[in-house]
Amino acid sequence: MQDNLKLHQLNGEGNAHWVGAEGAKNIESRISPEIIGGIYSEEGADVEPYRLMIALFRPQRELGPRFVMNPGDRPQDKSRPC
Repeated sequence: MQDNLKLHQLNGEGNAHWVGAEGAKNIESRISPEIIGGIYSEEGADVEPYRLMIALFRPQRELGPRFVMNPGDRPQDKSRPC
């Protein structure tokens, strides 16, 4: 985790710092109770695109929309929920 912190700081997030479990819960109350800590920066954020899209699609599926993807954009891994 310390290597990741150094990378954030080198990438211009000079205020990036380690927060323990309680610090993380104070920043985001909905965070997993199993959290052990994390890297926090007011200046930046990291998002995993695939997981973000799944998180956005899942609630919509219950409302009944039809999702259309370009044939080349379909994941080859059939186990993925998209």
